Amino acid sequence: MSSLKEQNDEVTIVEILIDIISSLKYIFSKWFIILPICLLVAVGAYFYERKTPTLFQADSVFLLQTNSGQSGAGIASALAANFGISSGNIEINNSTLIEIITSKKAVTQCFFSQFAPTKKEQILVVNYLIDQMKMNPSNHFPADVDLTNLTIAQINTINKVNDYLLKKIIRCIDNDKSSTITVEVKTNNLELSRHICNNLTNYLTDFFKKNINIQNNRNLIFAQNKYDSIKFALGVKERTLARLKDANTGITKATALLEIERLQRDVDILSDMFIQANASLEAERSHASNEKNILQVIDSPETYSMVVLTPKPLFTALVAFIITFFAISVIMVLIRTFQNLRSKISQES
Repeated sequence: MSSLKEQNDEVTIVEILIDIISSLKYIFSKWFIILPICLLVAVGAYFYERKTPTLFQADSVFLLQTNSGQSGAGIASALAANFGISSGNIEINNSTLIEIITSKKAVTQCFFSQFAPTKKEQILVVNYLIDQMKMNPSNHFPADVDLTNLTIAQINTINKVNDYLLKKIIRCIDNDKSSTITVEVKTNNLELSRHICNNLTNYLTDFFKKNINIQNNRNLIFAQNKYDSIKFALGVKERTLARLKDANTGITKATALLEIERLQRDVDILSDMFIQANASLEAERSHASNEKNILQVIDSPETYSMVVLTPKPLFTALVAFIITFFAISVIMVLIRTFQNLRSKISQES
């Protein structure tokens, strides 16, 4: 019984090998069909890749300090309010940061408000992107345009430029293993890639730092006001108690003693409160002086060389040739198998 099974297995393996060899022979017998098609696709891929411009990639890598001791709810609310993100109970994490970077409002604020040090530079960059998008030259912004008072047509142009930036130029990658975020900027102009990436990096870090400082200042001011008010109240009570003791020296009236005890109790309570307020104030001062920015920049185009993505037409043509060869071969073998199966069924019937 076992020998019969082994014989059937051998027959099956032999049949598979025969089918493979037969298919290969069939494929090579059709070289006059397959080869021209593969060459045509490879030539097309070669010239298409040659026309593809060289891309310059600028990267910035961010590390989000989520446990820096700050109240995440306050900062998250500021982010949501400023960028129009659906707030609720959002948390400060990589997903929130990516949503901020890829929001139209963030790009608009960065690109058209603080993107360039001068308005002249802003206009040059915007007009360059308009040309890259192959829009009508009439959409160009004049050098004397007032960016705070734009027409409806100019606002529509800005929206299109924003969409182009987010879809074609800016890309965010969440690196789960390292808990970092990489912002990639790819354009066919080296200075433009570096310019966009650097200014986007500076804008984001400044914005996060500003919100952290606002929260720190609020906490510090509150602690300082509490300290001053308790100190003032304690001073008043201490002076009142001292005057009362001086005026009632040697007097044993119950009313005078009761008033002295009441004032002494108030002084003791305020003294304890003063010690706690002083400790709280010192803690806030120390926290504010040692606080780091919630968003740390690990790498930026200013600290390393940019990536140059040069087109490789020969490699692209070779890949296109191989893929086309295998695709046509599989299709032809499937057609042949289907035809053989149909003929076998017709013969049996």
